[in-house]
Amino acid sequence: MQNGWCIQIELVLDGTVSLLLKGYRERQEHANGAGYRKLTKMLRRDHGNYVNKKKIYRIFLENELFLEQRSKCSRPARRIARNRIVIRPNQFWEFDLKYGNIDGERRLFFIPYFIDIFLRHVVGNQVRLRFQAGDLRNTLARALPAEGITAEHGLVIRSDNGPQMAENALKLWLAKLQEKLSHEFIPVRTPNKNAHIESFFSILELEFLSVTYFKSFEEA
Repeated sequence: MQNGWCIQIELVLDGTVSLLLKGYRERQEHANGAGYRKLTKMLRRDHGNYVNKKKIYRIFLENELFLEQRSKCSRPARRIARNRIVIRPNQFWEFDLKYGNIDGERRLFFIPYFIDIFLRHVVGNQVRLRFQAGDLRNTLARALPAEGITAEHGLVIRSDNGPQMAENALKLWLAKLQEKLSHEFIPVRTPNKNAHIESFFSILELEFLSVTYFKSFEEA
């Protein structure tokens, strides 16, 4: 009794709390969710048990009521382009996609290009009506044996971050070629990191594509 008021303190036994918490965890909706903070609130709501969160945490530990931590699904880390000193052929290739107009058919055609930076030489290209990751893979698959690429070359290929370049099927295929080459990406909005092939595309557009009329895809 204090100042005319009667304060009643109700002790909640650990065993009682444990049984209630185990009951929550056995429910289907809480089998894979609900942490100790949420179940603390549910104890108050459903049973009027005002239990300290620290006590709930301890009971969770003692009764192994915590759920396993979900592993975060993270994307594989991309190899970011860095400055390189190129001293020999087949050491460093850049690749990108160029498109042109088929004026007679009013549609586009696409060409993936691979360029050897040391030789300033196109080592692989393929004219396509549509362009997907598989087309890029096929172009590279033809270029590698044509240039006699082996693990001794330590070839590095560089691209931008286009959807075809980052497609999972292509990444898995390139992973199988890790002995022969490594793939790196330029940082976003830094075309100067792919400067050689960008320069080539500028010349190709100015001196050929923009001044040439293609009647059909076969002509292109």
